[in-house]
Amino acid sequence: MLKKLFLFILFFCFSFGEELEEYISKCNNGDAKACLEAGVFYDSKEKDIIKRRELQKPLFQKGCDLGNGMSCLNLHSIYVFENKFIEALQYLKTGCENLNHPTSCQQLGLAYKMGDYGLNKDIKKAKFYYKKACKLGLQLSCNYAKEL
Repeated sequence: MLKKLFLFILFFCFSFGEELEEYISKCNNGDAKACLEAGVFYDSKEKDIIKRRELQKPLFQKGCDLGNGMSCLNLHSIYVFENKFIEALQYLKTGCENLNHPTSCQQLGLAYKMGDYGLNKDIKKAKFYYKKACKLGLQLSCNYAKEL
């Protein structure tokens, strides 16, 4: 029984490694979604948050550069974690303004509403980004825009 359990665990770990390698290979070949998937994969694989972020950062960077808005948002989160707010804001703007990623737009609206990342509070801009997120299908942002 113990031998079977060991073989199962070994197979499970090996298949995870193969899956990650496949995502990374696809990412290196220009597949933006694979870059995101490879980065997210480390959430379950690497427990040390500092090391995990360092492994994820280049993958999310490449995914963002290739046009994946969620990768930009995840990169934003890493920079917030590192207290690098100028960079964090840059990736929110890239996700929203260049890639029309609705959650990036919503978060940008929140940043202007609260005056986060060194921004001055700007309700007009907050409403603009909430409305954009709403138009992109994020219903909660429609409610936020109405509240302003």
